[in-house]
Amino acid sequence: MGRDVASLDGERTLVDAVISDLPGGVLVVDRDGKVVHANRTARRILTGSDESEPPPLAGRLLQEIRAPLDAMRRAAHKAEIVVPPVVVGEPARIIGFSSRPLLDGAMVVSFADITDQRAREREDEHRRRLIDMGKVISSVAHEIRNPVFAISSLTQVLREENTIQTDGELMRVVERILAETGRIGRLVEDLLAFGRERDPNPRRVDVVREIEEALTDLRNVLPRVEGIRVPLRLHVAPSLKAEPHWVVDADSLRQVVVNLVRNAWRAVVLRGGGSEGLVEIRMSHHGDEHGEPWLEVAVSDNGIGIPAELRKKIFDAFYTRDPKGTGLGLAVVRRLMQQLGGTIRLHSEVDRGTTFVMRLPPPEDGSEE
Repeated sequence: MGRDVASLDGERTLVDAVISDLPGGVLVVDRDGKVVHANRTARRILTGSDESEPPPLAGRLLQEIRAPLDAMRRAAHKAEIVVPPVVVGEPARIIGFSSRPLLDGAMVVSFADITDQRAREREDEHRRRLIDMGKVISSVAHEIRNPVFAISSLTQVLREENTIQTDGELMRVVERILAETGRIGRLVEDLLAFGRERDPNPRRVDVVREIEEALTDLRNVLPRVEGIRVPLRLHVAPSLKAEPHWVVDADSLRQVVVNLVRNAWRAVVLRGGGSEGLVEIRMSHHGDEHGEPWLEVAVSDNGIGIPAELRKKIFDAFYTRDPKGTGLGLAVVRRLMQQLGGTIRLHSEVDRGTTFVMRLPPPEDGSEE
């Protein structure tokens, strides 16, 4: 004898009450792929609504909601699908799900948006690979640095010899050796910086003075382009001039700025340099919605710019468009910014220039000396 309508309605009410507030999404789908029931989390994930009562899904086919969702009709354990975003322009989402059969070909599907989880896993894996790579690189770089230093030192001694100075051909050879050993030396230093794994040493420092000193050093070592030295101009916001102190690892901060400025300088050179070349560094304080201050340093150039399709690659180790580059400068920047707990982003237009913006959060309580 079949159950009466009241009994069936009671069971449905009980099921709704049990699954409505589960943290994961739950769907009941009939044999044709039509949604019979969806809890609140499922509606929020699949419609993108943060409202307490997102738009209903019941009565709609899975493939009408999102075409890839039709895969949920097949029994599966810990499967994943990629679905297009609810809002145009946002990234695709990764849905992890398990589907189990019910009576009459229906399925119950439990699922969750695991996009952020997968991103964290990829980042952790990337970090582990960098650590392993860094150990090997550091070992090799140390072995290279000593003989290169010896070659450079001996060549500088030769350059002072009268017989060398009076022979133009020999002098050109000596200068070429010094230039190439200098290039290898910079590569070795980049390799060591990339491979170095150390704990940050935050302390209260005058960040404006730190950057001023770094730029002074760069002005002395960066060569002229077409006989003209590319200007490195520093702009400091009045509020930061008034109180320039910040708790940060000063060595890491300087390394980040030096690498960004070198990268900007090369972008100017690759575009042709000349009298129109310019690199600007802007420093300022800002505050978030809670009133917490953060430090911002922006490095801009009017160089070759970065095409949109390459912007995701430029922080990868050994990726470079510059035949004279090491491909490690920006990889070191990303690694140091992660250690500092800050962020870095870029804006770029081809043949117009690039701006890198680094932001450092406020110091943690008790970190200030």
